[in-house]
Amino acid sequence: MATVYLSLGTNLGDRAYNLERAVTRLTEVLDALVLSSVYETDPWGLVDQPDFYNLCALGETTLEPRALLRLLKHLERALGRVDGTLWGPRLIDIDLLFYDDQVLDEPALQVPHPRIRGRAFVLIPLLDLVEDLEHPALKRSIRSLASEVDATTVRRLAQPLLAASAACDQASEPSATQSLGINGQSCTGVQSCTGSETSRSSNRVLLQSIEQGVTAETQQVCRMRAIAAGAR
Repeated sequence: MATVYLSLGTNLGDRAYNLERAVTRLTEVLDALVLSSVYETDPWGLVDQPDFYNLCALGETTLEPRALLRLLKHLERALGRVDGTLWGPRLIDIDLLFYDDQVLDEPALQVPHPRIRGRAFVLIPLLDLVEDLEHPALKRSIRSLASEVDATTVRRLAQPLLAASAACDQASEPSATQSLGINGQSCTGVQSCTGSETSRSSNRVLLQSIEQGVTAETQQVCRMRAIAAGAR
């Protein structure tokens, strides 16, 4: 099992509900999920937009980093995210911050996340979960990195995040509920959340389909390149 840290954010629509839906689905793909408090945060990068709700999560997974990233991106799309402006408004954002102590620098995957440093909306919630975790590339603790940011740009919400299972079960969202499944969950405090084995099994099938889709897409690109090369 690998230990992973995620950052979740949203600033469109019902922000609390967006986070609840995302957490509900994460319980089905990660073991031993633990959540930070929820924070309302000032926009970063592009300031002319609504404030965000942010939280961090840690969990355990048997997925390797690339497969996990693909699954997280699929989850974002299932929840309704569409492509938009860089650092602009979004319905949901799920970033992979750390994967054990691995350091990866690939075109489609950088671990640790390259913009952890300087982001109060990431570092302050991370302090809820782990202060002494060392950034494997910077060789500095989360506490040390958090001391550099303006903590006044993040405001802890008094109300903890609630389980969204009942609300999601009642919602009319076939693309999301059918693709990732929604089952029982319980969350309290700095919250521990657990999903059902039935939905975990369905998500293993989902992961296989994602892997097959990526392979098919790669093969199609190769065929198109071959045809183009032949035309030249």
